[in-house]
Amino acid sequence: MRLNTSKGGLVGILIIILILSSLLVLSIRREDPGSPVYLARNDHPSEFKSTQARGETMVFSLGLICKEAFEELEVRYLTLFMTPEPEFADADFSPNASDPITIMEARKDIKAIRENLGNVTIPFDVLNVSAVAGNQTHKREFSGVIYDFSRTLGLFLNRSILGQISLVYGVLRDEGGETLYFSGVPDFFYRREQNLKYLSIHHNQNETTYEERTDITTNVNPIPDAPAAGSIAFTSTEADDQILIQMNVESTLSTLPHRIIQTKYRQYVIQHVRVYANGRLEVNEMNLIPFEQGGWSL
Repeated sequence: MRLNTSKGGLVGILIIILILSSLLVLSIRREDPGSPVYLARNDHPSEFKSTQARGETMVFSLGLICKEAFEELEVRYLTLFMTPEPEFADADFSPNASDPITIMEARKDIKAIRENLGNVTIPFDVLNVSAVAGNQTHKREFSGVIYDFSRTLGLFLNRSILGQISLVYGVLRDEGGETLYFSGVPDFFYRREQNLKYLSIHHNQNETTYEERTDITTNVNPIPDAPAAGSIAFTSTEADDQILIQMNVESTLSTLPHRIIQTKYRQYVIQHVRVYANGRLEVNEMNLIPFEQGGWSL
């Protein structure tokens, strides 16, 4: 392991130590007995906080254990923020009377993307998702769908720019019938060069880290060099292999989508993680993180 004396490096090392130690005692609460990939850890902040106000780093960590050997194990990240209600192709369409997939299919922008794709044979990804936000006293249960066009449009676009444009769309509905709309990017986090400060990728004892470059941390792998589009592929994995991914995020209003300035869109941020083993979807996790209500200012 390469030791680093930078603030981000030290924090990252401490976090990795905690992850490694915690994997010694595995919880079975998220295990699918039929899945060959064990989700040992999926940690994220309880609230999305402004670094400017709190001076806090938000830590996200993912731990996986392979139950069998794979030719390829791929981890993909998405980040989505709330948007206004979209336009619908039919002016009389009522989203309140429709399910999330019907709503998505009725969207004018989605129809336009699908029409432009024409007869492209590689399909886009349709992900059914669910999550609980809040605590036992005040909680909201959401279900919905995410459309990810990045794999399809990656046929025509350079992978290095996929994480810079909105290729991902989400519709969530809570148990009370309220509908929320999201859009985002395929990447570890939105605007990685501004928000992502540290990324550590472990495969057993092999570690690769990426850090924000500063006057102190010049001899490091820079954040822009991290795997493109938030997609990490591990080849020739064996049974009992462990994969640990940890990232540190620091954000302010100026580094988030411009619409987040409006408090009505500052409700939730979505981090979505999925894992494919030999091309088959085995992990489909949506982390719905509420924004801290105070502390956000330009």
